[in-house]
Amino acid sequence: MPVDPTAIAILSRLDERMASLSGGQQQIDAASPEEKLRVILNETSDTILPRVLSFAVGNNVVRLLVANARILKADTEDEPLVWVKKPDDVAQSLKHLTAADGAISITPESLTEDIVSDGAGVPGRDVLNYCQESGWFEEKKPVQEVPADQTFEDVLFNLSDATATLTADGVLENISGQDDLLPPPELLQELQREFDEVRTADEAWLILPVFGQHGHATGMYLCEGKTLVHVTASEDMSDVAAAWAAHLQQNSVSGAPDRGDH
Repeated sequence: MPVDPTAIAILSRLDERMASLSGGQQQIDAASPEEKLRVILNETSDTILPRVLSFAVGNNVVRLLVANARILKADTEDEPLVWVKKPDDVAQSLKHLTAADGAISITPESLTEDIVSDGAGVPGRDVLNYCQESGWFEEKKPVQEVPADQTFEDVLFNLSDATATLTADGVLENISGQDDLLPPPELLQELQREFDEVRTADEAWLILPVFGQHGHATGMYLCEGKTLVHVTASEDMSDVAAAWAAHLQQNSVSGAPDRGDH
């Protein structure tokens, strides 16, 4: 009777898996957290018969009970090998492990109990999708360091897509950048008047989080008898806020930026 080629392929793959496991611990180089997570999930996807797999990076160790290419149980901080019901149960168990530096080792362990796994657990691809959608592997933009000789006004000019000076009579002067991003002068003049009445420091910075377009936010910096209006990309506002905090500290100006819902 001819042998099914599919069966040959499956048996060959199982032989490779058993050969790798029979040698005990495996050591795999994986630099980034995502690489480590993929190593772990690839291993679980290749595991059909019930087995406990122990994964270690340095002193961080997590054990997973796997069967039929699904993760059934995972270690938690409080209890070993707890049944998992959803992808984030597994993800949280692996978060510290994948963030650690070093190679990842994999050690199979013998089972001490009978496992009924039909329909239980979660597949590795669901865990990977959860981590990706949760932004685990997104690189954070480093906060720009403000040079000691750079003023807060310099930062606004450098980071903003549009700036202008608002005079006392509500006229916008010294416009630079994309002037179509600037709010109407009438609105700015009203805000300037209201803000000027309540501020207590010699200078202040007002953020208008509601007014903005195309991923931008508008701010008003009142200082030395003038108001500097700036329109800055939302992704750069954290750098502006950091520069303002440094400015307050350097100049011992009390207070923090006000936020309005105008």
